[in-house]
Amino acid sequence: MKVTHLARAAVAACALALVAACSGPTSSPDPGGDPTSRPLDAYLNPPVDQQKSMADQQKIEEAVARCMKDQGFDYTPRPAVEQPDEPMGPNLTDRGWVEKYGYGISTRDEQPMEEQDDPNMDRLDKMTEKQREAYLKALHGKGGGMSRTVGGGGMPMGQPGEDSGCYGKAQQEVFPDAKPIDFEEFQGLFEAMAKLDDQVQSDPRITPLVADWAGCLAGAGFGGFSKINEPEQSIQKKWADLNGWKYQEGENGGGSVTMARPAQGEAKAPDPEKVAELRAAEIKLALADVDCRKDYTGTYENVRRELEQRFIEEHRAELERYRDLINQGR
Repeated sequence: MKVTHLARAAVAACALALVAACSGPTSSPDPGGDPTSRPLDAYLNPPVDQQKSMADQQKIEEAVARCMKDQGFDYTPRPAVEQPDEPMGPNLTDRGWVEKYGYGISTRDEQPMEEQDDPNMDRLDKMTEKQREAYLKALHGKGGGMSRTVGGGGMPMGQPGEDSGCYGKAQQEVFPDAKPIDFEEFQGLFEAMAKLDDQVQSDPRITPLVADWAGCLAGAGFGGFSKINEPEQSIQKKWADLNGWKYQEGENGGGSVTMARPAQGEAKAPDPEKVAELRAAEIKLALADVDCRKDYTGTYENVRRELEQRFIEEHRAELERYRDLINQGR
C-alpha cells in the first residue's frame, strides 16, 4: 500500500510516522488568536538556536542511519530544517487566507507548504506491509510510531527506558546527558491549562461576545453552534468521515483524528466530488465564522493574556521545570 499525501506530511513532521499523534500542551484551542505574544509562550514554546538545532538534527540523522545499517536496513539521513519560529496552523485573523483555505482542513493539500523531502519515502512505498512494520519498528521502537523529540533540539520525550528504536538511540548518542520527558509528570499542569481555556471562554467579558457570534452565524445560515471552536470541529469531523478516519472529540474544545490503515488492500482516496463539496462548504463556513467574530478576537486575546499571567504566578515552579526540560540540548 502506498503512503498517502497526508501520511507524507505526518512523516515530514514526525519522522516517518504513519499514524501520528504528536502530543503535548497547547496554549489555547481557539484558532483565531496570536499565541506568539502570550505570556505562557515563554514556557511552552521557548526560542530555538537554529544553527545548533540543525547541526543536532544532522548528527541524529547520521546516527540513525548507522543504527539502521547495523540492523540490516537502509536509511538515508533527512536534511536538517529550521524550526518554525511560530506555532504552525491557520490564523483566522487573515481573511485573505480564509478565503482560499477555510480552516485549512480539507484544503490542506492546496496550501503552499515547505514540506521536507524525505529520501526514505520511496523506499517505504515499495515495501510490503510486513516489511514496513519491521522497518518502522527498527526505526522507532516497539510502537513503530514517531521519533518523539521536543523543539528540534532532539531532546527525547516519553517514558524513561522505553524502546524507541534507532531514533531513540541516536538521540541518546547526541544528547547523552538529556533526561527523557515523562509527560505523566506534568499531567496536573496540562489539566490546569485545560481549565484555563475554560476560564477564558467563561469570562464575563467573553461570553456575551460568543453569544453575539453564535447569533450572527445563525443569521448567516449556520445555526446550532454555541462554542467558538465548534464550526472548525464540524469540518474536522466531516473530513475524517470522508477519509474513513476516526475522529474523537476532546473534553476541552479540541479533537483528534486517527488515520488508520485498512486491514487489507490499498487505501481508497475520498470521492473527488465530495472533497470539492466539503472544501466549498468549509470556506463558506470559515468566512462566516471570521466575519461574525467582530470584537471577539481582540477581547479574547486581552483576557487570555491577563489570565495566563495569573496562571504563571500560580504555577511558576511547574512551568519553569517543564521549560527547563524541553530546553535540554538547545
